[in-house]
Amino acid sequence: MMSSRAEGFPVGPCDGGAAASHGMAFPGCGANAGSPQCVVKMPFQVVPVPQDCCTTEDIKEAFLVQAEEQQLELLEIPEHSALKQIVQAGTPYFYVELDTGEKLFHRIRKHFPLQFGREVLASEAVLGMPGRADWRSCQVGREEEAAAAQAFRQAFAPFDIAQED
Repeated sequence: MMSSRAEGFPVGPCDGGAAASHGMAFPGCGANAGSPQCVVKMPFQVVPVPQDCCTTEDIKEAFLVQAEEQQLELLEIPEHSALKQIVQAGTPYFYVELDTGEKLFHRIRKHFPLQFGREVLASEAVLGMPGRADWRSCQVGREEEAAAAQAFRQAFAPFDIAQED
């Protein structure tokens, strides 16, 4: 069951312009982890966060605090720097981009919690849904999934470029 903080909007990827128009921030995060022999490239995920839950600054603070708690060095990337200027190809990293354009970066050296981004976004500080940090606890029945998909389609229909005018 969804928390009332995110009621009506499934937690998952969405278009940034649509999210902003619905009063949401849209932080995104992803990782390129593993070793030179085995690279695990995680997709960049954008998660809509209702602005009545927290501000973009709160989201940034949640990432920084939880990184410190887990002894992860999460650095701010200078405003006009591209990720490829910061990290060489094949280097394991974790990356966050906020809707303000601010970017946070962690170079993975040893073990890294692959669900770190999801854990931060699901935390009490952001979405208030810590039980949903593990994707396995997010499974719902077919009817509930269909209803959530329909609500999403209706809410974001004005941004669907495939629809006719």
